Amino acid sequence: MSNNYYFRNKKAYDKYLNIINLRDHHIEQILDFIASTLNDDEDVRKEMKEDLIEIANVPETYDLHIGQTSGSFKMLLHIQEEYQTVNEMEAYYQKNKKELEIVDESDCVLTWEELLLIIKAPGTDRSSLIDNEGNNWLDSDFI
Repeated sequence: MSNNYYFRNKKAYDKYLNIINLRDHHIEQILDFIASTLNDDEDVRKEMKEDLIEIANVPETYDLHIGQTSGSFKMLLHIQEEYQTVNEMEAYYQKNKKELEIVDESDCVLTWEELLLIIKAPGTDRSSLIDNEGNNWLDSDFI
């Protein structure tokens, strides 16, 4: 089982959630109107809601991928334009921490210290790019 970690822009994420909530509210209003004029079938309503959500797609916020843990492997860190080492990553976070939060893919918020414990956790190497501190890096997109 793997888990991904991100630097998320808090302000952009709040705006994203507000847009999603507004979209969902309007979709419910549309569905209520349709249901009041047609025979209300729950399966039809569910399918129409999925179609409306797809049509009214809201792009997700920009999250900077930190890396991924998986099983007994060391965390695989994602090289970014903003940083190429853990020290540079920490400097990036410290410089921007008023705007950023560290989250995993389940939206669990972590402190820098908690992330560092995950980064430094022992495990098996899984990358050919290993820095002098033993950290594993990937310089391409995660698939």
